[in-house]
Amino acid sequence: MSEKSVAVIGVGPAGLPTIKNFLDLGFDVTAFDRCEDVGGN
Repeated sequence: MSEKSVAVIGVGPAGLPTIKNFLDLGFDVTAFDRCEDVGGN
């Protein structure tokens, strides 16, 4: 079985649920954001 991975750019209101969905599907997720804190502005 091959490993699935994805990068998510931005961990604001749209990025956080996207990350959760990919994790639930078994993806290895790497998230990038310009700020150190999550959640958007």
